[in-house]
Amino acid sequence: MNLGVYLKYFSLSIDIVFLMCIIFIYKKTDNIFDNSIIFLIFLFLFCYGQVFLFGLGVNKEKLFIFSKYNMEMIIRATRYFYFSILFYMIGFILAYNGPNLEKEEEHQYLYELKNSMKEFSTVLIVISIIPFFYILIITMYKSIMYGYIYNFDNPTEVNGIIGYISKFFIPALFLFLYTTKENKKIVKIITGLFIVICAMYLIRGSKGSGLTIIVGIVVFYNNFIKKFNSFEIIKVIPVIIIIVFIIPLISNFRLQADKNISGFYNSVEQVIQDPEENFIVKTISEMGGSMQAFILTNNAIPKLDNYKYGISYVYSILMIIPSIFLGGESFAEKAALDIWLMNIYKMSYGPGFSILAETYYNFGWYGGIVFTIFLGIFFTKIFNVNSENTIKNEIFKVLSFIFLYNSMLTARNPFHGIIRNLVYMYIAFYIVIYFLYNQKITKYKN
Repeated sequence: MNLGVYLKYFSLSIDIVFLMCIIFIYKKTDNIFDNSIIFLIFLFLFCYGQVFLFGLGVNKEKLFIFSKYNMEMIIRATRYFYFSILFYMIGFILAYNGPNLEKEEEHQYLYELKNSMKEFSTVLIVISIIPFFYILIITMYKSIMYGYIYNFDNPTEVNGIIGYISKFFIPALFLFLYTTKENKKIVKIITGLFIVICAMYLIRGSKGSGLTIIVGIVVFYNNFIKKFNSFEIIKVIPVIIIIVFIIPLISNFRLQADKNISGFYNSVEQVIQDPEENFIVKTISEMGGSMQAFILTNNAIPKLDNYKYGISYVYSILMIIPSIFLGGESFAEKAALDIWLMNIYKMSYGPGFSILAETYYNFGWYGGIVFTIFLGIFFTKIFNVNSENTIKNEIFKVLSFIFLYNSMLTARNPFHGIIRNLVYMYIAFYIVIYFLYNQKITKYKN
């Protein structure tokens, strides 16, 4: 059988299996916007998107994976993705145990919990808003004046802790929104601010950052404000259309050296009127290039380098420890497998990576696929964590969402980003919120 025909049939079988996985999770959670479903969709699109399009009949000449690599390499990557998804779902089945019954007597303290969250999120917003908008405005300005590529050749860097503090702004804004979700006026104001930030990301050329905010808003509304019924889900369709339209629009707009209203209008017109390719195909194609990371890693190991047997995960944990406590040793570069890929192939651009490529990087074909079970357990436990304690459960729900927001794009990055998000924006958030809550309860009881 012709390899192209074989791949199309194989792709169809993967599509069916993937749909069954989504349905299975939905039956378990009764939520089409469950954290596990959203993350699995991102994993599907990033690590398999271009093969998915090929299976639907899109001309392979429009898909850069097919123009750069031979069919045997692509089929091998597709097989790895297929078995990884199956073993990931085994991890989900092992880890998911459904919601627990909560103790009713804990509900009386929810008001104090919300106040603790509000105080913490307010402080985070205050300390992170200036670094966040400083970096965003400067990079947006550079993109307007010199073009999108300028930000890569001349990155705007804020050294040390200040640069990382800026990353707390969006999660803190979501946390604050959670504490004020009953106030419709505040909800509208914060939603409007998110839209403004999305527009700024669009001008800067950061399609991924804008995408995660849009998806985050939809998931947040469904999970915390009002769960969508069957009819209301239809209302989300325009938002989905906007998402798939924005990605190719940003791709066109960010390449322009002179960004102005006229240029933006031309980009919109080009995306809409392109006779050869609709914007849905462009969006999935843009996202689906992360399969390249597996193809390159599979080709490099064990030919050019040895299997690492989990060392990258160790480095990912160690890199969260300040180097001052490690004698000045920094593990950031060792955990950054996209940099490893650039160095080993002497590439002049960042190829990205993927969490599935990292399983192969560490354990090879069979070991990597089996290890995906642990990824399924890991993400399921965090996305669907629950407790019999109502207060803890309330904290877990919102922090799991924030973890999802920070992790949507990590399907195309090394695992160290996941560990960093877990420690600094889940565990640390939990400790501070619970501490503030206990302080209030102690005073309340006394």
